Amino acid sequence: QASCNFEPIYFSSDEVEWTPATATDDFTIEFNPSLAEGEYQLRLEIQDGSSNQPQTPYQAKFRVSENDAVAFDEPYPNPSSDNVFYRFTALGQIAPDSFVLRVYTLDGRLVKEFTQANMGLHIGTNELMWSGDDEQGTPQRAGMYLYRLSVAMSGKAYTRNGKIILQR
Repeated sequence: QASCNFEPIYFSSDEVEWTPATATDDFTIEFNPSLAEGEYQLRLEIQDGSSNQPQTPYQAKFRVSENDAVAFDEPYPNPSSDNVFYRFTALGQIAPDSFVLRVYTLDGRLVKEFTQANMGLHIGTNELMWSGDDEQGTPQRAGMYLYRLSVAMSGKAYTRNGKIILQR
């Protein structure tokens, strides 16, 4: 198993841009490193001026790739008694053009559809949440559902089909 030595990133770095909080805007920080292709993990440990800090640091894993592609994760949790999260990662240099997530009953009835109108797309990890309801907001019964997630990028379609189990 590979190990990683975490290194501090300083606000004075050329790879970091930040803006202070104001009465109307939150504090923001943007980190733009130059990374070779590969898998990475970003761990964020923070503390305020009084040394208060969260119990666990924020962590995110990501991949850098020169080639345009889409990598799908399995929906989670599955089975679920509440929300189901669908995650895909857009790799390469451009954001996806569009996506469609459709959830169906086993007899093929469309329960819910998500499109780009529901969220913006970007390079990196994109996540959608289905709360187990239909287009009218009616909670669906416990059981098995089918899904089809299609992402279009650079004129190519990437698709993942699968099953989700709702427990109520």
